[in-house]
Amino acid sequence: MIKRSFGNFLLASFIFSLVGQAAAQEGQAGLTAIAGVVFPAQNTLKAGAVTGFGLILPLASRTRAGIQFLTSRLKSFGSPEGLGQGSLTVTPFLLFLQQDFVSNRFFKVHLAAGAGLIFSDFRGNFITIPEVTITQKIPTRPAVHLAMGLAFPITDRLVLFAQGGTLYCPAVGQTIIRDMNFGQSREEFSVSLSSQLAFFGLVYYF
Repeated sequence: MIKRSFGNFLLASFIFSLVGQAAAQEGQAGLTAIAGVVFPAQNTLKAGAVTGFGLILPLASRTRAGIQFLTSRLKSFGSPEGLGQGSLTVTPFLLFLQQDFVSNRFFKVHLAAGAGLIFSDFRGNFITIPEVTITQKIPTRPAVHLAMGLAFPITDRLVLFAQGGTLYCPAVGQTIIRDMNFGQSREEFSVSLSSQLAFFGLVYYF
């Protein structure tokens, strides 16, 4: 989903892998750095950049466990019955299992599945009067995700990978109205934190 030409880079990766450097990754833990794009399922949210980091731990020759911390800032166009206009920061914390179903000296193809929590912070552009303030928030929600990726060894410790996947997380937000004359009231609304993600990353094995 991310358009980028890197044919010469892949050719160099193949040459490195021919000398068997990918074998050194077996049984090693790895640190990951990620950058890409997130496409929200809710049409009132605009696609935005996602960045993150994580840790991969070996379980077997083709199986790994991992942790990912991702963050993205999304523009909200606003909805009268839901999330208002403003900026939504979404921070997923994900645990997953990763399984290679194609693995050779040139590349690896893997599936990843897991679950986690999505933290969020919304800053709304609400027009209010001094006596009344309006804020909205989305409580932390559980999420599940499924992804597929392709990895190319660069050196014995460094691997380039690309991954695309989906994150499923329906949620209920709250609109909080604070009125100096009538007190505080709350209203709930439905919002989707589900999304499609596509990103490139680097893994450093140590």
